[in-house]
This record gives sequence, structure tokens and C-alpha cells, in this order.
Amino acid sequence: MTSREQLLEWNHRFPCDRYIRKKYNIPLFSPQHLDMNQLDITMEYLEDRMFDEFQEQANSQIQRDKEYQKGILLHVVEEKDTTDSDELFDNLDLSKLNTNQNKEIEEE
Repeated sequence: MTSREQLLEWNHRFPCDRYIRKKYNIPLFSPQHLDMNQLDITMEYLEDRMFDEFQEQANSQIQRDKEYQKGILLHVVEEKDTTDSDELFDNLDLSKLNTNQNKEIEEE
């Protein structure tokens, strides 16, 4: 398996990992990265997305209130797809979430 394929496999197995590494400027496979727990990473990613959605909804409500005051009463409501959030947990292998998590992943 080439290094490119290994990186793609890593990002497929741990889809939130890159997001958190970018957020905190943590290099891939650095000691700090290897000490991270994938369940914690996934939870932080989902929490960030959830609060971004809440902020978006609040901003949308403020905009609708302004439009209502101008006499605009009808709006098209878009439905959000949440299936990818559920799939993030389905892809986690909880048996590897322990203190030796990173060693086990490296050995595979």
C-alpha cells in the first residue's frame, strides 16, 4: 500500500481527525496527534457542527424577523440531512478506544 493510499485509508477510517488537526494546528502522527482519542475527536467535531447549525438558525431567524417587519411572510424551508453525523459513530471501532489505541492502529 502506498503512502498516499495509507493517508486516504486513515482519513476514511477517521473522518473527523483532519478537521481537529487543522483546528489546533497539530501535525499528522505527531506525538500530540497520537495521544488523541478518536471518540473525543468525533464528539468535538459534532459539537462544533451542532453549534454552527444553531448559530445559522439564529441568524436565519433574525433575518426572517427583519423580513417579516418589511411585510415578507412566506419562506421556503430547507430540510437538513443528518445522516452523515450518524455514520461518523457507525465508523468508529470502539474496541480500539483505550490507552493503547494508537499502538494498535500502527500495528495494523
